[in-house]
Amino acid sequence: MRAPILIAVLMSATMLAGCVSSRRIEDHTVNGSSTCEIHNVAMIPKRVEMTYGMKRDRWIQELREARLGLFPHADEIYDTHACCGSYQKFARIYVCSGCTDARARWLMAHMYRR
Repeated sequence: MRAPILIAVLMSATMLAGCVSSRRIEDHTVNGSSTCEIHNVAMIPKRVEMTYGMKRDRWIQELREARLGLFPHADEIYDTHACCGSYQKFARIYVCSGCTDARARWLMAHMYRR
């Protein structure tokens, strides 16, 4: 008699834990185009880590500005621009191979500033 109750409790706990972990991913692909607006190529969804903190370094600011216009869908950690962390630890984003290549080229050209 106790075994079925124990199994039911364990299954419920497993399902709840699965729901909690899936909510820890902030989805940035919802209602977004899967075609890169810069390189006009199909992108793939990918889960990446999120980073927090108001970084004031000039080089970081230049990187953020370049990302907006040159490689908005690069395969990299998602920078939230927020100073405090949130419940989500990961983000689901679209990744463009062209943006990832452009980011690598930009970093190589700007390494001297670091």
